[in-house]
Amino acid sequence: GAAALADVRLEHRLQEVPGPKGCRIVDDTYNASPESMLAAFQALAERPRQGRLLALLGEMRELGPEAVDAHQRVGRSARQLFDRVAVLNAGQGPTLAEAAGAELVDDGEAAGWVEHHALAGDLVLVKGSRALTLDRIVTQLSERATTEVSRSDGGLS
Repeated sequence: GAAALADVRLEHRLQEVPGPKGCRIVDDTYNASPESMLAAFQALAERPRQGRLLALLGEMRELGPEAVDAHQRVGRSARQLFDRVAVLNAGQGPTLAEAAGAELVDDGEAAGWVEHHALAGDLVLVKGSRALTLDRIVTQLSERATTEVSRSDGGLS
């Protein structure tokens, strides 16, 4: 029933995948509402980690008249928690970035931003509205992590 479905949905949320340079990418690209954003921030704050907390965020869609307020609220929360934030420059992205003290990045620069800023031991949350297809960026980053590993094994692959 519905309860089982809710469990499945949570399993897909906040999955950790290896990222470039030994960072961990926390993939929560399933959806984004103010509640799920703040819940993800909280969950990350409580996770054990060696390094810093970074976030690559995208706008939340379908919020109607509350959109600006919601993005400001989530942005302020991100500013308090994360050491560094980037926001996808789409829709309400600029509002979110301003509140978060974040850098605005274009779609094509997002993976590069993570590669440039994340270090071993860092946790990087990737989260935004599903329509932004941030899961593509997670895939790019985890693929780059895999190539790094095969390169460092003495070039046997």
